[in-house]
Amino acid sequence: MPMPSLRSRSRYAPLLALLALAWSLAAFAQPTPEPTTYPATPDELLARLKPLPAAVKDWTLDPNPQTATGAAASALLPANVAATLLGYRLDWVVQLKLTPETPHEPVVVEVCKFADPLDAFGAFAAFRTGGAEVANLKAISYYTGVQHHVWRDNFYVRTTPPGLGPAARATAEAAAEAVMSVMPLPGPTPLMLRLMPEARLVTNSLRYYRQNLLGRLPLGDALAADYVENGTQLQMALVRYANDEAARAAYCEVANLLAPGACGNPLSLLGRQAQTIPTQQFGLAYLVHEGRYLILALNVHDRDTAEGLLRITATNIRIVR
Repeated sequence: MPMPSLRSRSRYAPLLALLALAWSLAAFAQPTPEPTTYPATPDELLARLKPLPAAVKDWTLDPNPQTATGAAASALLPANVAATLLGYRLDWVVQLKLTPETPHEPVVVEVCKFADPLDAFGAFAAFRTGGAEVANLKAISYYTGVQHHVWRDNFYVRTTPPGLGPAARATAEAAAEAVMSVMPLPGPTPLMLRLMPEARLVTNSLRYYRQNLLGRLPLGDALAADYVENGTQLQMALVRYANDEAARAAYCEVANLLAPGACGNPLSLLGRQAQTIPTQQFGLAYLVHEGRYLILALNVHDRDTAEGLLRITATNIRIVR
C-alpha cells in the first residue's frame, strides 16, 4: 500500500494533535479518589500537582513555578489582570507551565486563591465577555478564544495555550482539567448568587463587586446583571448588608445617592420598602428593601418586567433567610 504523501500528512496534522490530546485526557481520566480538602498554601498546591505528569500521559511540568502572596501577585500577572484581581480579597497566586507532547509548547497556568467564593467569582466573571463560550468541566468555566477560565469555590484558574483554534482550546481545557483534579468537587453555589433571577438574564452579564457597583455607585458588596425587557435591557443589582437594620438604614441613603433631594414614589407588594426614582444617570430606577438586602433596577423601560424580576428576588430572599 502506498504511503501518504507529505502534503496529505500535513493536512491531517491538526486532527492528529487533537487525537493526541484526547489520548492524554483518556489516560488522565482513569478513576482516582477525589481530594476532600482544598490546598491551603501555594506549597501544598504544588505538592499535589507534582505527580500530575505521571498521571497525564506525555505531559511535563515546568520545574520552576512561581508563587506570590497578596499584592505581590502583580509581579506574576499582566497589569490589567493584576489590577482586577487585587480589587478582590486575593490570598495567593501560583503560576506554572504544563507542556503536552503534542504540540510541545507550554500552557501557562495561573491558580488564584481568594478569601471566599464570591471574591473568586468576581475575578472570574470580570473577564467573561458576551462572546465567551461555556466549557465542559466539573466547575463553572468558559473559553474566550485565547484563554480558558475556571471558577471553583475559592479558586479562579486561568490557562493560556500557546496558540489559537480548536487544538489550542483542547490543550487549555486539558491543562485546566488536570489542575482541577487535585481539588474537591464544587460545593454549593454561594447563597447570594442563588438569589438573582435566572429568567431573562443576559448571558455572561452577571458580575460581583466589592467596591463601586457598576463602577459608579459606592455601595460595597453587590451582584449586578443585565436583564432582557421587551426589546431593551435593564440592569439589576443586589446589595448585601450586615443585617436587616443596616439595610433599612441604607435605604434612604441610596435613594438620595440615586437622585439627591428627590422624593421617590412609594410602592407596595415589592418588599418591606420600595419606591421608584426618576434619575438623570440611571433613568427610571426602582429601589427595594428586603431583609439584609437592597435590590435595584436601573434604566427601566418596561415596568412590568422590572417589577416581576424584583418580586422574584424579594421572594427568594424571604424563602432562604
